[in-house]
Amino acid sequence: MFTIENDILYFVGDLTEIPPAETFNAEFKKSIESLDKGEDHIITTSFERVGHINSVGVRKLIKALRDCERALNFINSPVWLVDQFNMINGFFGDKHFATSFYCPYYSESSGDEHFHLVSIATDFDLGSSFTVQSFSDIEHEKVVYSPDFESSSYFAFLLPLEQRIRSYIESQSKRKK
Repeated sequence: MFTIENDILYFVGDLTEIPPAETFNAEFKKSIESLDKGEDHIITTSFERVGHINSVGVRKLIKALRDCERALNFINSPVWLVDQFNMINGFFGDKHFATSFYCPYYSESSGDEHFHLVSIATDFDLGSSFTVQSFSDIEHEKVVYSPDFESSSYFAFLLPLEQRIRSYIESQSKRKK
């Protein structure tokens, strides 16, 4: 269900056959506690190793997130998770946020789909007003892919999280200095 590598909490496997909520929450809490480094520590978590999730899995995940005392930064969020961010009002509660996500791209010439990772820190305009710009075509393995999403709706969940994301990016910049 969970594994920890390089201080990142990974959700692993399919979240379609999840144990009872008490077991899931206990394992989640134990994993969070093992990464906890103090009062202001933000824990990085990734769902990129989860293949599938169903509505029961989503409900258990949201319950665990709401009970989580530490702020979580979601990285490498798959398309299915971004869809959940947008569909479920208040998905992030009052402390969690996301800073990198996979976006769907499509190649007209090959008919293939490609998922491209974008990051708030490198792919978004973080000027005085937080804006989501349009994304351009990309080339992957000599194939050109076009965005298969509308930026303003795909990233709609980000606008309410602006202050949390800005604070996190600023704190990361200070740590690197």
